[in-house]
This record gives sequence, structure tokens and C-alpha cells, in this order.
Amino acid sequence: VVGFKELLCPTQYTHENAYNGNDYASIREMTIRHNCEIIYNSLPDSLRPIFKKWEIIVANGNSSTNSSGNTGTQVINDYLAAPAYKEIFGVNSSNHSDEGELLTQLAYYSAESNRIKKYNGEDMDWFLRTPNNYFYYKAGYYAYIVNKTGSASSKLTGYQNDDMYCAYSYLSPIGCI
Repeated sequence: VVGFKELLCPTQYTHENAYNGNDYASIREMTIRHNCEIIYNSLPDSLRPIFKKWEIIVANGNSSTNSSGNTGTQVINDYLAAPAYKEIFGVNSSNHSDEGELLTQLAYYSAESNRIKKYNGEDMDWFLRTPNNYFYYKAGYYAYIVNKTGSASSKLTGYQNDDMYCAYSYLSPIGCI
């Protein structure tokens, strides 16, 4: 597994009619996955072939009434992914232990200083793929982040504005070579 030292993809992804029957967790996942795809496609042509599609365990975060969040997992195949809570912090998130039971911490992130990421020289929060259903009234809109000090927190991944879903995220994806 390889990762990026600095943050990438500080763009706003706008998805028309994103809700359109999708639950909020699906929208959050689409947004983070879409931004990882943007990063992968922006890699130089000579670098893209070294990355392999790999199986990524993702927590289902679509429980709008269950703040415990243990709604199972799914496996997706992608070139790059935002890391999960357990891969960064080495422990299960408080509301997605089902995802954490299947993962281990990435050794590089055992040092808190390695969790601090910069964009243009400034420390920034960055998104993980693990949803945070503690905010169950907006389940799926929230995901765990690594904050500017290298600790865990949670942040809104976007907002619904009429029929437009707007999201913003700094990512430090991981991939398999």
C-alpha cells in the first residue's frame, strides 16, 4: 500500500440531482470516490499503470436512525481510496466497528506526526472513507476526518442545495502497486 505525503484534490465536486433516490451515505461515498478518481486520472501517464485495482472494505453508513452505525460493510474495487478510520488510528471508530474488525492500521500512520497533512504549506483537515453516524440526523453526510493536529474528528462532506449536491474535500488517498 502506498500513500501521498501531501493533500490533493481541494476541488468542489458538484453533482446535479445527487439525491435522486440515493441515500445520503451513497452520496458521501460517491463524492469521496469521485475525488479519488480525479486524483488517479491526474497522475502522469507513466505512473498510472503501476497502480492496481484492489478490494477496499467500506462501511455501509446508510442508517438514518441508528447512531451505532454498524450497518455492515461492502467491498469496492478501485485504484485509489481514502483511508479508513482503523487504517489511520489503529482502533475501531466508535460507530463502525464492523469495518474496523476487517482492517489493520497502516504502520506509517502510527506516528501522529505522519497524520498531519499540508496543502500549499498549510495544515489542513482531510477526509477518511469511514462515515460517522453519530450525527444520525444527517447520516451519510458526515465522515471522519484527520484534523490539522493529526487527531480524529468529524466533518460535513457536503450539502444539499435544491437539486444540487455540493461537496468539498481534501484527500490523501492510498493505493496498491
